[in-house]
Amino acid sequence: IVLLSIVLISSLLAEVTTIVPYSVYLDYGSKSAKDSGTINGVYFSTGDLNYLTEISYSSTNISYRNSNISDLVQNEATFIYHKYTKKYATKIGFHANSTTDTDLQNGLTMIVGISSWKYYGYYKKLSYGVDYYNSYYANGQDLDQNATKVTVNQITPYVSYYQPLKTVSNKISLKANFQSIDAYSGDTSYTSFELKDRVFMKKSYFEIKYIFGKSRTGISDGGMTVYNSKDLMTNTLSLKMGYYLNKKITLSGSLTKNRFDEFGGNNNVTNQIIV
Repeated sequence: IVLLSIVLISSLLAEVTTIVPYSVYLDYGSKSAKDSGTINGVYFSTGDLNYLTEISYSSTNISYRNSNISDLVQNEATFIYHKYTKKYATKIGFHANSTTDTDLQNGLTMIVGISSWKYYGYYKKLSYGVDYYNSYYANGQDLDQNATKVTVNQITPYVSYYQPLKTVSNKISLKANFQSIDAYSGDTSYTSFELKDRVFMKKSYFEIKYIFGKSRTGISDGGMTVYNSKDLMTNTLSLKMGYYLNKKITLSGSLTKNRFDEFGGNNNVTNQIIV
C-alpha cells in the first residue's frame, strides 16, 4: 500500500507517465509437450529527467497436449527504479514469479545496473552499460531432477547508437548475456548475444531483433522477462511494428519465433509468440 501510494503521488508530479496493456498468444510447434497459451498484463512507468519508476504485472496460462496434465498458471510482478544524473544512470529492482510449475517453482530475481552515454552533436547518441541479475529458486531442481536450490547469475553488458537521418532515424544495439548456474552441474555456463535495430519513420517504427547462442533460465528485456525454465534457448527472431496515432497513443504488434531444446523433451523445438 505504501509503495502504491508513492507511485501514484510521483505519477502526478512526473513529466511522462506511460500505461501499456498487452495481450500475448503462444503457439507451440508439434514437437513440444506444450500446446498453446496466453499472457495478459499491464506495464506502467512514470518519471522525469531525474528518475523513472517501472512496474509490470502479467498472468500466464499454458495448456499441454496431454489433457491429463494441468495447465501451467503463472503470475509475475516487476519493479525497477532508475536514477539519472547528467553523466550516468543507475537502476535497482526485482522480478518475482508465482507458478504451478513443479520444476523450478517460485523464483525471485534481483536487478541492478549502471549506464552512461555520450552525445555527438545535438542528437547522435552512444549509450553503454551493464546489468547484473541474480535469480533464486529455493525449491528448484538441477538438470538431473534432484531437489536443490538454484541460483542464476547473469551479467549483461550492452551498447547502442542512435543516428538521426533526414527522413528516418535509426537505433542499433548489441547485448551479450553471460550466465553462471552452479546447480546445473556439467553445463554451468551459457553465452548468448542480442542484436536489435529499430527504424523510426514519421509516425511509425519498425524493429528487428535476433538472439543467438545458448541461454538457460535467463533474463532479458532489462529484467522485465525472466525464463523460469530449464529449456535451452538457442535462437530468437522477432519483428515488431508500431504506429503513433497521436502524441499520446501508440499501437504496436510483434511476432516472435523461438527455437530451443525442450528440457526432458525434444530438441529443435519452436514456438511462435504474437503480441
